[in-house]
Amino acid sequence: MGYNRYMFLNILHKLKKVCPQGEFYIVGGTTRDFILKREVKDIDIATNLLPEDIKVAFPNGNYTFEKYGISYVTIDGQKITLATFREENNYRDFRHPTSIRFVSDYLTDSQRRDFTINALYLDENGSILDPYGGLDDIKLGLIRTIGPAEERIKEDPLRILRAIRFSLNLNFHLDSDLYQAIKKNKDLLKNLNEGKIQEEIAKTIPEKREEMRQYLYLLIDKKM
Repeated sequence: MGYNRYMFLNILHKLKKVCPQGEFYIVGGTTRDFILKREVKDIDIATNLLPEDIKVAFPNGNYTFEKYGISYVTIDGQKITLATFREENNYRDFRHPTSIRFVSDYLTDSQRRDFTINALYLDENGSILDPYGGLDDIKLGLIRTIGPAEERIKEDPLRILRAIRFSLNLNFHLDSDLYQAIKKNKDLLKNLNEGKIQEEIAKTIPEKREEMRQYLYLLIDKKM
């Protein structure tokens, strides 16, 4: 669906009207793809509100994953994902954090995100909050991690595949530190289950999927 800034702001203003105590930001891939004038498929919003607060305003929402701070609500027929600001610590099994703590500010929330281009927060005034230089990286066509690349890869090796997918889909290149971290830690991909690997292939644009498979073959010596 083609979204414009007015439509995003309208959603944020409606959320603010029903939850005046809340802060709301269009975030992640939604903001990134909007800036790049790509098709926006999902509306992701970060907020300081807890799921229990959101339930009061949206009693018919979906709260299956509320313990992770995720709430699904509908506004004017549009499905919205609301994610409570959170902090993640001590990743286990190379994929999941051992603890999640809800926080009250977007800056702390932004630290858990993978790449600078995915840490852009569009506020209700139409301003884009950019704590890590993601806008500059979009201009440069660069995939760069938030924090040390090797540390972020070791936390969650799926970020290797995400980095490659974003590079292919957006025609961006990998930051040199990220490239070296991927080369050094490619064996960590063997800790991922097949389903997650196939999911990343499916998220790659059709004309680049074979290229994605070739990268995977080179990285883990396995035909996909």
